[in-house]
Amino acid sequence: MSSSNRPNGAGLHCHISGTIVGNPLFKMVKNGTVPMLGMTVTYDEYDGSSSACRITLFGNQAQNLADRIARGQVITAEGTVRLNSWEKDGETKHGLSMLATNINTVGGSFAA
Repeated sequence: MSSSNRPNGAGLHCHISGTIVGNPLFKMVKNGTVPMLGMTVTYDEYDGSSSACRITLFGNQAQNLADRIARGQVITAEGTVRLNSWEKDGETKHGLSMLATNINTVGGSFAA
């Protein structure tokens, strides 16, 4: 996945379907004025392996979803994806993160 043809290093717009792992985190940011919801989902790759993506959602939809999603739930998310790199124990690690614009759960959509 490359975003080199996007202005200012912007991410790639896509859809991800996966299962929530861990507990979603809801908090208010920007001095308590903006709802934020974060979660990690795992999804299957084309070769049968599994990968993870950190998904963050802001605004009314984040607040509406906060009490309605949980670990083990299957979701689909739409938004901008970026490939991140970081150092851990002297080794370079890579992972996906998404700034979501919409999240749907199995059985329904929670629109902003």
